[in-house]
Amino acid sequence: MYKLLIVDDEQSVRYSFKKLFNSSNYTFNEASNADEAIASFKKERPSLVILDIEMPGRDGIQVLKELKELSPTLVCFRASCNQVAVSLNPGVEILSLLLFPRSVS
Repeated sequence: MYKLLIVDDEQSVRYSFKKLFNSSNYTFNEASNADEAIASFKKERPSLVILDIEMPGRDGIQVLKELKELSPTLVCFRASCNQVAVSLNPGVEILSLLLFPRSVS
């Protein structure tokens, strides 16, 4: 079972990602802001974080920096309305990771 943390201030976006990954191989946690994201990450230690860039308060870049301090090998998919970027360990392709999730160390 793989754990995903979906972080976005818009509930409809979190719902869309949950539908996209609707599979018995995933469990989902959601966060609508930076504080919820950090708390959920510390508690659940997800395999993948899908992180909104543009959020009120601390933005996704600030959250990513904090998460990387907690877990330097974190796999994080970052997305905003007009951009998509990927922060991964060298050699890991996002499509492969999303289709065939595995532990990345």
